[in-house]
Amino acid sequence: MSNEGHDLSEFPNYYGDKEPQGASLEIDPSAFPKDVEKVDLDKLKIAKKYRQLIHNGWDGNNNGEYPSNSELVMAVASHLRKRGCEFETFYSICLDVNLRMSRLLMTKHGGNLDNWLWRTWSKVDEQENPASGDTEERPGEGADISERLQFPEHLMSGVAGDFVDLYSGYIEPPKVFLFFGFLTCFGQAVVDKLTMASEIKPRPRFYMLCLGESAEARKSTGIDAPVDYWREFMEHNLNCSFGVGSAEGLQDKIEATLGGKLLLVLDEFKAFVNKCKIEAPVLLPCVNTLFEKTRYETRTKNKAIEIDNAQLSILAASTIQTYQTMWTSTFIDIGFTNRLFLVPGKGKRQYPIPATIPLKDKKFLADKIKNRIAKVNSGLEMKVDPQALNLFTDWYLEMQESVHTKRIDTYALRLMPLLALNDLKTEVDLDIVQRVTEIMDWQIKVREQLDPIDADNIVAKLEEKIRRGLQLGPLKDRDLKRLTNAKRAGLWAYEKAVNNLQSGKSPEIKYDGKKKIWEIVVKSVVK
Repeated sequence: MSNEGHDLSEFPNYYGDKEPQGASLEIDPSAFPKDVEKVDLDKLKIAKKYRQLIHNGWDGNNNGEYPSNSELVMAVASHLRKRGCEFETFYSICLDVNLRMSRLLMTKHGGNLDNWLWRTWSKVDEQENPASGDTEERPGEGADISERLQFPEHLMSGVAGDFVDLYSGYIEPPKVFLFFGFLTCFGQAVVDKLTMASEIKPRPRFYMLCLGESAEARKSTGIDAPVDYWREFMEHNLNCSFGVGSAEGLQDKIEATLGGKLLLVLDEFKAFVNKCKIEAPVLLPCVNTLFEKTRYETRTKNKAIEIDNAQLSILAASTIQTYQTMWTSTFIDIGFTNRLFLVPGKGKRQYPIPATIPLKDKKFLADKIKNRIAKVNSGLEMKVDPQALNLFTDWYLEMQESVHTKRIDTYALRLMPLLALNDLKTEVDLDIVQRVTEIMDWQIKVREQLDPIDADNIVAKLEEKIRRGLQLGPLKDRDLKRLTNAKRAGLWAYEKAVNNLQSGKSPEIKYDGKKKIWEIVVKSVVK
């Protein structure tokens, strides 16, 4: 291991390149890189809280949350693991003497530091991959796709986070519905005033779709709560339409609003999709175009539609099953589905008779919102901090090209100034970019799992559902049946799909009889 550039003289117990003594855990020598490059924390996609812990250590800087070095470093290791970091990254951070956490570690653990770090990382690995005998279900491990694609709640900050905290104490929708529902309303309220200092002038407009199971997800309540709140306390900032049947009707609604700002609120998104399927539809290309543009025009022999200066957003709800099966090739070919921001969630029974939220609490929150709206005044073009720009550039250039990443960068640009304003900032800084890229990475995973299924028959559809479900991790047979809705398709079709995937010369899934789980077959790469 190279220690070039580091002065280790103040750590007399640090062993440098010598073999550690007194190991209490069997060490895998290959786990310790011989040459460890210094990690740039500013470019690492981790939460601000953990970056501060790494910089400051546990010495009185964490409000007692981590009373010992082992608890703090375990928390850091766990967070790095969840962000997809390798042991080498964790190891490099812990040996960087410029960081307070590292200096304290070296002082306390001396020559056994390698052992201790490996043991800490191994414990995290055990927590992420428990032994087969452990039957306790962890978050994200169940059959419900919404639970397996949970949104990182530490990203719910600012006034939107305050809204979530207030309302989730009284009603049962998933916090993620409340969070993105609020942001959609907030973005629409300042859509004509807030943007970034960029030639393309991104505006905070979203086509947001909340997805969950019928009744249990509390989808309707999840979109109604933020809309009702904004209409009650910020009515002049939000113009809503609760349904549209044609492009002509949409044009009338937009023309009737101040500044062309319109939020289309759709409790049953399928009804809107069905309207777009009507013979010779104009509504679909109209809404599709208005995602990125502010004008739409079409003329036929009998009618003309001219929409100008429109600022359209959508906040809608649907079941996951309906979302995956309601599309035709017309929607997919025109690129409508990749204009949608998908928000899966699942409600939890908590309040048999929800109490009334105190008016003073709602008004206190309204004052915070008004304070932020006042920041944009007649208009605000947010600049991007140089470090933040470098991080976003790296993320943008490294993003893989696929059908699931289309317009992900568009949403990132629209979300950055809004999240900054949400946190009462007037500049897009490094923290905002880190959180936005984490949200976009989550959205890509959601799209990969919930992408509309295009298959010729019911067995092929089940095969694709099984593939997607197991890509997130192993499942018991009953959980896999629930995830794929096998009862609706029929057990014969389910068993046929499973047999197809595990048979042949190149099986895709396998059943572990000891653990009693289905899992993806990991194919070895021939070099």
